[in-house]
Amino acid sequence: MTREEILAAAQAMEAECIALRREFHEYPELSGQEDRTISRICQELRSVGIEPIEVEDGGVLAVIQGKAPGKTVLLRADVDALPVQEDTCNLLREKVCVSKIDGVGHVCGHDCHAAMLVCAGKILATNRDFSGRVILMFERGEEGGRNLRYLIDYLQKNRWEIDGVWGMHLNSDIPTGKFAIRDGILMAGGLMYDITLIGKGGHGSRPDWANNPIDCFNTIQSALNTIRMRAVDPNLAITFSTCKISTAQRSNIIGDTLTFGGTVRYFDLENAYRPFSSMMRRMIDNIAAAFDCQVTYNQFECIAVPLINNSDCFHIAQNVLTDLFGAENVVSGPLKFGSETFSYVMNFWPGMYLNLGIKNPALGSGSGHHTAKFDVDEAQFKTGIAAHVGYSLAFLSHQGPITGFKSYDGNIWDLLKE
Repeated sequence: MTREEILAAAQAMEAECIALRREFHEYPELSGQEDRTISRICQELRSVGIEPIEVEDGGVLAVIQGKAPGKTVLLRADVDALPVQEDTCNLLREKVCVSKIDGVGHVCGHDCHAAMLVCAGKILATNRDFSGRVILMFERGEEGGRNLRYLIDYLQKNRWEIDGVWGMHLNSDIPTGKFAIRDGILMAGGLMYDITLIGKGGHGSRPDWANNPIDCFNTIQSALNTIRMRAVDPNLAITFSTCKISTAQRSNIIGDTLTFGGTVRYFDLENAYRPFSSMMRRMIDNIAAAFDCQVTYNQFECIAVPLINNSDCFHIAQNVLTDLFGAENVVSGPLKFGSETFSYVMNFWPGMYLNLGIKNPALGSGSGHHTAKFDVDEAQFKTGIAAHVGYSLAFLSHQGPITGFKSYDGNIWDLLKE
């Protein structure tokens, strides 16, 4: 397809994409519960002769085969919503559509991602004049960080050969219509923890008759704050935050339990994350033992690894986006401490991940992701569709191998080990 054909096809899909996104938006589903969304995605794909494969707990894979053998590129979209009560208004006015499910909202843009990828798939399925194949991946549970592993496991066990991958996220910090792209490291890896300390409750007047888990936590918190300088090279960026502490008691009652949780973000899996997380667990276990407290790890897991764009894939994206939308709409993106599950995929196959801006003060879009007032600029859906199609075709026609990439030596379960 030529530049003009790609843009025209994306324009022709605009109304359908908007309608599908609004349907997803009005009926959001939490991580791992996206049954209705997945069913509609499969229905839409089958309407153009694409036969989806539902991977249990993971999501959907679908293959679009071109006219002749060639390379394989995988395009991904996430589909889950968040446990957020959506505001009916954005930063300026009433939204064009709002969640109809109490306490659940698409306030990150995954409804848009899913709709755009469905429409890009339809364009490719009806214009198969290319060599190679395109894999569509619709991921359940991106916000929880757990479901993508089942899709990767399926790909690895069934020996699907993939030459490159692509992912795109709408971004409310970037002016509408502009692509923020970056070569090399783009996003941090993440550890999420949620831990319960179990002591012995009692009356506040006799702490010697109790075993206060708050005392244990205070010592643990002080110790954890020292790990950064004790275990990690000071030249490596890493952040540690305790974000919640919970012990529901009256002021004169010592409770049995205390739960605390938070996150660690890093850019080096082996030299920052692994030593930090290892020492973190040792400290928690040893200090708890010294305070005669038991420890329950409700969650202590790597929810993402550092996301690193491949240089060859970056240049393919830069060239095709510049050709489609103009150099003024392709800007350098910042290094981000946020995390993204697609980083798992990019540890096994070289790829490109980028952001498309939807911040439009005239429409009231620009509230932060995961906030009640989050909204999007629907005029950019055709832009996203064209980017999906344009990159996939440019990648498949790219001459020569993708260089500068070494796949992780192991499977997804090895990668997730502490």
